[in-house]
Amino acid sequence: MKFIKGFSPNRVVSLIFYFFVFVFILNFVFLKTAAYSQESTLSLRLGNGMVVVLGEQSSLSKIKDLILTSKKKFETIQDLADFISSEHISGIKEIGLFVSDNLQPNENVKKVFDGTLKDAIEKGVIPYLPNNIKFTQAREFLENFGYNVIFGPGIYPFKDKLRCEVKLVSYGLKSGSYIEIDGKKYFPKNLGYFLIAIDPNNGKIISQGNFDTSFHHQENAALVNYLQSVPKNAFLLGVINIEATRKMDSDSYMLLNQMGLHLVPLGYYGYSHVFILDVKEKKALEERSSTISELYYVPPEKLDESSFIKLINKKPLPTIYLDGLSPDSKILVFSLPQNGRF
Repeated sequence: MKFIKGFSPNRVVSLIFYFFVFVFILNFVFLKTAAYSQESTLSLRLGNGMVVVLGEQSSLSKIKDLILTSKKKFETIQDLADFISSEHISGIKEIGLFVSDNLQPNENVKKVFDGTLKDAIEKGVIPYLPNNIKFTQAREFLENFGYNVIFGPGIYPFKDKLRCEVKLVSYGLKSGSYIEIDGKKYFPKNLGYFLIAIDPNNGKIISQGNFDTSFHHQENAALVNYLQSVPKNAFLLGVINIEATRKMDSDSYMLLNQMGLHLVPLGYYGYSHVFILDVKEKKALEERSSTISELYYVPPEKLDESSFIKLINKKPLPTIYLDGLSPDSKILVFSLPQNGRF
């Protein structure tokens, strides 16, 4: 056997061994660094309040350990927030304190900011929103901080063409999904897509249908026929009740896609899906999730300050009205007593 000068089998084996050791160490350091650099949120409830902390996962774990091992008694949510702030733990980005009282509406809610999204972030009124964030991500991010989020017409692809208030909720593999139009709820009777076509000017129901394409393949034909019958000037509201895609065929999927729906969870068993579709323009607002999907649209004429107070008192949390995600988008922030950020 011939060998290259200066090399031996043992040396080759050694080089290979050290190479793999180097790769292993490099991967270990990289993965550990990446894991610790991931940011998450920690929500802590006490009494009628909540502290929300944004930071690195390792820092949030440290907070949990400190609270569990601390002998200090936290009488109020303010005490808990002060304790976390006083520890000066590295890796903590934001600490938010939210308190709900049982005061009268006009005493309980006040507008604390009216301006642009850029100014709200720069002044620390709301947490920083990453660039190019989508509206569903923005809502989830802000809700993790304890905010109730209401979007204005600037966030919607159909602007202000829809003149009624609608709310759609899909619970994934849990029952209870519904469509609400101007305060009245409509519930599906079967699994699958529950659809309601409405007149966008007044919310009047034109037609509705429920199609179980989870267990019955023949329901695809009925679904296609229904979709083709929806008037062009209508808006179509839709939610998945429990499951809708196990027996869905390509005809149903392609037609939904051609109409402007691009998040139909074909291949995602048990995913929730809700949408508001402008049939004529083929523009939709939709959300898909492995858990709960929810959309809430309030027409512009209902978005005055007194209406906000009524909405907020239904869900007593500090509330953000956001009419877009560009720096100059209008934003209103309504707060409750003692809410704050550190």
